[in-house]
Amino acid sequence: MRGLILALVLTLVEPEFGENKVYTFNYETTLLSGLPEKGLARAGIRIKSKVEISGIGPKLCLIRIHSIEAAEYNGVWPTSSFSRSLKLSQVLTGQLSHPVKFEYSNGHVGSIMAPDSISEDGLNIYRGIMNVLELSMKKMQHSYSLQEAGIGGICNTTYAVQENKRANLVYVTKSKDLNSCEEKVQIVTGSAYTHPCKTCQQRNKNSQGTATYSYKIKYTRSEAVITQADVEEIHQFAPFNEITGGNAIVEARQKLALIDVQKQRAEVPPKEYQNRGSLQYQFGSELLQLPVHLFKIKDVESQIEESLQELVEASSEQLPSDAPAKALKLLHLFRAANEENYESVWKQFSNRPAYRRHILDIVPAASSHRALRFLRHKMDRQELSSWEMTQTVLVALHSSTPTRDLMEEATLIVKKHCPRSSSVLGKVCHLSYASLCHKQCSSSDSCSECLQLLHGFAAEALSKSSTEEICLALKALGNVGHPASIKHIKKFLPGYAAAASDLPLRVHSTAVMALKNIGLKDPKMVQAITLEIFLNHKIHPRIRMLAAVVLLETKPGVPIVMTLADAVLKEPSMQVASFIYSHLRALGRSTAPDLQVMASACRMAIRALSPKFDRSGYQFSKVFRFSVFKEFLMSGLAAKYLVLNNAGSLIPTVAMSQLQAHFLGRVADPLEVGITVEGLQEMFAKGYSPDRDWETDYNFKQILKTLSDWKAFSSDKPFASGYLKMFGQELFFGGLDKNAIQTALQAWYGSDEKIPSLKRIISSLQGGVGRQWTKALLSSEIRRIVPTCTGFPTETSFYYSSVTKLAGNVQAQVTPSPKSDFRLSDLLNANIRLRSKMSVSMAKEMTFVMGINTHTVQAGLEARTKMNAHIPVNVVATIQTREKNIKIEIPPCKDETNIISMRSKTFAVTRNIGDLAASKMTPVLLPEAVPNIMKMSFDSDSASGETDNIRDRQSAEDVSSGNPFSSGHSSSQKEPFVRSVCYNASTFGVEVCIEKKSVHAAFIKNVPLYYLVGEHALRMSLKPVYTEVPIEKIQVTIQGGDQAPTKMVRLVTFEDPEPQASSRKEAIKKVKKILGDTGDQVLSRSSSKGSTRGSSSSSSSEASGINYKAKKQSKTTSLPLASAAEGERGAREQKPKTQSSSSSRSSSESIGASHRRSKSDKWAETKHIKSQASSGSSHDISTEWEFRLPKLYNLRFRSAHVHRVGASFNTHYLDCRLSSEYTEILKHRWLGAVFQRNFLGDVIPPGITIVAQAVRSDNKNQGYQATAYVRSNAAKVDVQLVVVQLAETNWKACADAVILPLKAQARLRWGKECQDYKIAAVASTGQLAKKPAAQLKVQWGKIPSWMKKTSIAITQYVPGAALMLGFSEVHQKNPSHEFIVRAAATSPRTIDTVIKAPEVTLYCQALRLPFTLPLGPSPAYETQDITAWNLLPKIASQIAQEDQSTCEIRERDFKTFDGVSHSYSFNKSCNLVVVQDCTEHPKFIISTRKVDPQSFSREVHINTTSANITICPASNSSLLVACNEEQVLSHSGGSEYAKDNVKIYKNGATITVEVPELGLKEVTFDGVNLKVTVASWMRGKTCGVCGNNDREKDNELLMPNHRLAHSCSAFVHSWVSLEETCSGGCKLQRSYVKLNRNPTIDGEESTCYSVDPVLKCMKDCTPIEKASVKVGFHCFPKETAVSLVEWQKSSDKKSALEDVVESVDADIDCTCTGSCS
Repeated sequence: MRGLILALVLTLVEPEFGENKVYTFNYETTLLSGLPEKGLARAGIRIKSKVEISGIGPKLCLIRIHSIEAAEYNGVWPTSSFSRSLKLSQVLTGQLSHPVKFEYSNGHVGSIMAPDSISEDGLNIYRGIMNVLELSMKKMQHSYSLQEAGIGGICNTTYAVQENKRANLVYVTKSKDLNSCEEKVQIVTGSAYTHPCKTCQQRNKNSQGTATYSYKIKYTRSEAVITQADVEEIHQFAPFNEITGGNAIVEARQKLALIDVQKQRAEVPPKEYQNRGSLQYQFGSELLQLPVHLFKIKDVESQIEESLQELVEASSEQLPSDAPAKALKLLHLFRAANEENYESVWKQFSNRPAYRRHILDIVPAASSHRALRFLRHKMDRQELSSWEMTQTVLVALHSSTPTRDLMEEATLIVKKHCPRSSSVLGKVCHLSYASLCHKQCSSSDSCSECLQLLHGFAAEALSKSSTEEICLALKALGNVGHPASIKHIKKFLPGYAAAASDLPLRVHSTAVMALKNIGLKDPKMVQAITLEIFLNHKIHPRIRMLAAVVLLETKPGVPIVMTLADAVLKEPSMQVASFIYSHLRALGRSTAPDLQVMASACRMAIRALSPKFDRSGYQFSKVFRFSVFKEFLMSGLAAKYLVLNNAGSLIPTVAMSQLQAHFLGRVADPLEVGITVEGLQEMFAKGYSPDRDWETDYNFKQILKTLSDWKAFSSDKPFASGYLKMFGQELFFGGLDKNAIQTALQAWYGSDEKIPSLKRIISSLQGGVGRQWTKALLSSEIRRIVPTCTGFPTETSFYYSSVTKLAGNVQAQVTPSPKSDFRLSDLLNANIRLRSKMSVSMAKEMTFVMGINTHTVQAGLEARTKMNAHIPVNVVATIQTREKNIKIEIPPCKDETNIISMRSKTFAVTRNIGDLAASKMTPVLLPEAVPNIMKMSFDSDSASGETDNIRDRQSAEDVSSGNPFSSGHSSSQKEPFVRSVCYNASTFGVEVCIEKKSVHAAFIKNVPLYYLVGEHALRMSLKPVYTEVPIEKIQVTIQGGDQAPTKMVRLVTFEDPEPQASSRKEAIKKVKKILGDTGDQVLSRSSSKGSTRGSSSSSSSEASGINYKAKKQSKTTSLPLASAAEGERGAREQKPKTQSSSSSRSSSESIGASHRRSKSDKWAETKHIKSQASSGSSHDISTEWEFRLPKLYNLRFRSAHVHRVGASFNTHYLDCRLSSEYTEILKHRWLGAVFQRNFLGDVIPPGITIVAQAVRSDNKNQGYQATAYVRSNAAKVDVQLVVVQLAETNWKACADAVILPLKAQARLRWGKECQDYKIAAVASTGQLAKKPAAQLKVQWGKIPSWMKKTSIAITQYVPGAALMLGFSEVHQKNPSHEFIVRAAATSPRTIDTVIKAPEVTLYCQALRLPFTLPLGPSPAYETQDITAWNLLPKIASQIAQEDQSTCEIRERDFKTFDGVSHSYSFNKSCNLVVVQDCTEHPKFIISTRKVDPQSFSREVHINTTSANITICPASNSSLLVACNEEQVLSHSGGSEYAKDNVKIYKNGATITVEVPELGLKEVTFDGVNLKVTVASWMRGKTCGVCGNNDREKDNELLMPNHRLAHSCSAFVHSWVSLEETCSGGCKLQRSYVKLNRNPTIDGEESTCYSVDPVLKCMKDCTPIEKASVKVGFHCFPKETAVSLVEWQKSSDKKSALEDVVESVDADIDCTCTGSCS
């Protein structure tokens, strides 16, 4: 027993290294990067060496590495082999030449000590070996888990221990989960502006790592020694779904084998050893080393100068494809430089513009505190312009990593050089600094300094009440997105601070949106704030909607979403209700993993809400969201468009658009744009006019004083404002205010004196301007670096860099030359010759790297995508505006020019600093190196020794797995896909070629990642085409007006069509012979001009004595929704009486039917219909069910236009009986019936001539000529466009259009004499089931093959797109050469739509329109004054009128702008404000008063800033009109008056006043009834008895103090305009009243006073008539109540709460004594 215990104790002794012993190991480490499949190239390194570990003291060891042999692997795996690299071995030997001390006790590595001469990279290799020695042995346990320290951090480790007691061996296996670490060692940069998608990461791991260690430990009584250790570590990167998307791996292996133990004392070098940390990996050169470059830095300053010179030279001409690589190399050098190098380079090149631009582009991207300090010094010395400061600060702060030194420099820049103003520099500087602060707060907890600076800025802005500074401070806090800012933001939120309610609406909206980023970190707090704001109905609707947006961005759960839904049911504002409903519905359709919980809650909420919200029009606020998420890619994209509308205008007040992407387990908002429009619609409607003093022309203040606590509606200063966000960070915002508009308009209308720069610009253009602008930009740098067990780091990184160049020379000649008082509008009468030679060049490079990256060695995968674009523009243009002539000259194409080229290739790369010339790049995919499993042999050794070989057999089965990536081509093809298409334009000596080449690894494994691996190329180029005679130039001439015929190069003529006509006649004779007598009837009737067959364009024959048309018309007449199918059902099921009457009606309507048909006739017809349906005729009837239910898509369209000249020919019916040849003839006749055979050019000259010709050296004509002709009269408009070749050929292209009343037809033909190909379209109005409808029918004959292929490709996407828009799909066999769209108006705002394509029918019922259709009491198709060419303008006019609003004041009731009617009248002698402009600067007030209490007559006062108009009754019952106290429209004068934009006219007994510039479209008054119509831009800006005109019906009773009245009478009384004295006839005043009872409030008897005044008689007056009004009362405890006089004087009553609402009596008429009698 004692021996067993002793053996167990010895077994569990941790390994150690004995003192004065030297242990020698063979060490081998391998690191490979690549794809896991065989046959693909990999890259990596292998290091073999001897490792000596010596015990030099208690728990202290010395480790030495020598005999290093390094080898590189770059080739196809696994067939290639490692190649030794002598120079890499020398470099590593130099790094590892000094031994390292380390503490080692109980299997754990402690502190590591090394000389300063050992770099961190070299020390990390030592750590890789020591990491193998780390063991955590537990006594009495053979399987256990723990958190163990290692080179990659403290990670979850599982041990399994086995022992062999006979051999005194212990076998230990430990596994590490490198994803489950408490202190994981890694660096991630470039993703601070994204946030994790936790649900996505739970479902899919994009990056995973694991390591397995196997130990063999030999133990004796005195010690335990590791005799062998094998380590295998794998890092996997899966950009898509880890199971179905493919992955790349990095494999690291270590092997440590004991070969010798010597008992001797190790020699310790006499160097000073420093404590260099623990076993944990320390980052070194890899932070500064870009993974796309490796080069030696000897003299950084001279290398910077050399690289800068190379980049400038590369940018001087067309940008080469390696320009971004040169910029990255320069960036690498700048990162390695110090401030002295910066200063030296700046001093040498700052005076050279091309060099200066590149320095200011690259230095900020270096993202180091040294670079930022250099830029700050340049700002201190004022060596940078404002624009240079702006762009350098923007790039530097957004690309930098927030270290302590860098934050100090950024803070100094903000304090010294960022103005707290609305300047561009001030905005960009503060917003960028806030973004840098956001990165600091995300990476560490200590970001208090930058937060304190921004919080102080917000407090200072609030103290100064500066709206611009407040908005800037709030947007900066929004960029930071830290929860500590909430208490500061609350100061600007309505409902949270008393002073916040007085702030402008802009501030409120900015404060709410500042909570959006905070919601990502503290969703609970943001949800509480935004929900409270949303539920507060007193807050402006726009702010509440924005609060809901922020609330839903926090992904709330079911309780909050259902709270929102419940609030919507009680919501008084239709704007808010529509917005929330559409937002919830849009979110409910999301499929992104992180939104599934909220999407489910939203779907529940939608079910609880009323569908009426879905029917709200487009004038209400909406949210549109389109999203897609692909599980096999684990990626998604969503686009959201928000429309916020306050006053119900068709033009939204706020529009926001946002993109969101899911990728790599993270969520990013790449782009967000918002636009706010305030008053811009008004400005466009009125035209520009400078502000007037609104108090001078008419004393509006005098009227407004008489109203109770009148408040102007809040309005923001800018007409329009917008903002731009990228990745959740606001980059810039700005507004368009009156000053900016005034400057722009003065540039157009003003003289040169006001804008001196205008003349200078034109003068410089006349002298010639040459400019060149180059921009180098590192758009993206995303890096993830993790250590491996070998001591080398593995990096996964993505770089996106670009160089853009704009160069050009522009010279202009203006005739006549500009004078001193030159205006911009004078250019319209000048002749301008503009010569420009410009080019736009772009070179972009995207690089993905995975593998080792240090300053010594690089080995791994590298995928590079290069894109080059070059667009040359060399044009000479002459514009003669007065002569209506434009001439453009372009030089011919002489050399091949690549417009755009893209190339992507994946390599296995190895580089080492010792031998850069030996760098190797091997394509990852070499198809010939991949083994073909289909051709591999199978060898079987049977018991009898026979061998069967199976070779060279291809499987007959399809190996495609059905993955969405399988595109119809076999994925097993190794050959590259190559395609080249050229579009030849030999007439102009050029051809456009598109070449595509692709070879990928998907034939190995059909997954998304493997489609990217390989080589892909795309190029579009312009190539010259050989011509017999050289082309000197290409010239395009456009001539309009009377001179158009003079520019014609070739006279347009057509050949005699008689031969064609005669052949057609012969064909028709053959048709007649086939049809016999019946056919004769059909042809004669269809061609007879005297036919009166009605308006149907598809009447059929009377073959076999059956009048099919009569039957169809009968059913259509009797049942509005009946179809031809339903006719058959009725024929079988209706009673004989019904059949008889129906037949009678059909007989009376049918032309040519003189007898009633019997029941057997109808049954025969029913069978005839069924036979037509089954034979594929035009009747869309396929099943018995179709006969029973009338479907929208089966309804027949009846044209309102009366067809003539055979237009009613039923070609569909003939299709059933004629061959295709004759059918085509008849269709051709139908299509061409209404087109004139005569060429308009024979009658009238062309209206415009366009000649595009290639000017040849032999002066022969070559090119094309287009001439347009237009002839119109009262009945018809003819338009023709003819294109001919300038050479004498018979090829022509003809476009004809005929516009008739209620119908328009167009036809396109081309080919020989315009006869080879043709397409025709007919648009007509008519009826669909007795509903006014319109139809577009497109038919075609022979068309080119490319057009067929294109149309087929497009139609594949039509059903899917239609389904998203709400259409339903029915498969029907429609005519193969016809496309029909029908729309029937079912209401002024909805239409039924049917789309019939050759293979499918799509239909949608009740499709909502954003405007009201112009439908009157009679259908539009019967109205004679609506024609095809004035229908669209009429609809446009109707849309404009839709936004106008009308209010009516009658004797005993009134109807507001929003259509709410109230029965109440105030017919006393006081003025009643009917409507007024309620903005800060009112432009008009309209009031009315009773003239005589005994009559209904009243007078109207229209007071505007332009004129004061009074309309009052005369003694003879007529109306007198006075304008500015001057009588107009007298009996002796005229019936119209117009002056200063004021128009007054009389129509019978009605007076009409129009002041459209001020928003008064029309005011009509007939002595009793008053009607006011205001312009669309006055929505939400009016007040008075007519309401606030915002399309909200729940807030109509809005009093002057913006409170809602409790009764209609109280509302009307509040808008009574009183007088200071009773001399004017109004004897009323406003007084606060005391409630005549003492209610009990909160258990106490109380005294209550009204919060709003009530009308009472003046002093010395007695009421003779009273009315009951409901008012709110504020109550005080009876003992402490103030008196009524004190209450009237108190200012608290304006904000007092209403405790009770009671009815009291108000005086409305008084009798007075004394001075008022």
